[in-house]
Amino acid sequence: MKRIRFFFALALVAGFAATADAVVTIRTAPGNPSPGGLSQCLVTNGGAAPGTASLALFSFTADKPLATDSGLVLGPNQSSFGSTIVTTNDIDTNPSWCECTVPDKANFRCSYVVVSGANVTVVPAQ
Repeated sequence: MKRIRFFFALALVAGFAATADAVVTIRTAPGNPSPGGLSQCLVTNGGAAPGTASLALFSFTADKPLATDSGLVLGPNQSSFGSTIVTTNDIDTNPSWCECTVPDKANFRCSYVVVSGANVTVVPAQ
């Protein structure tokens, strides 16, 4: 009986350790920016520990990202923008939404940001 409890406890601890290191992918809602602006993904670490993030910027129709940024190391309370893409009228190449792969959703945030003249639009991931 002691062996069974020991192995159960060991499996339980191993399960928690595996989920602590798991990465999470979060996505923003799509936007439809006006042509002539600039689009970027933004990731923020609001936690107390550093972490590594990857960003991908997609169009409405693309099955592959228009731009990717990987291996971004963010310290506590740091933010980083990804690659900048100019907005267009073409639905296949116009940036629309972001996907961020982060260590956890509790401490990291992902946003899609569009700057068009004096106007700034931020679409946060939920």
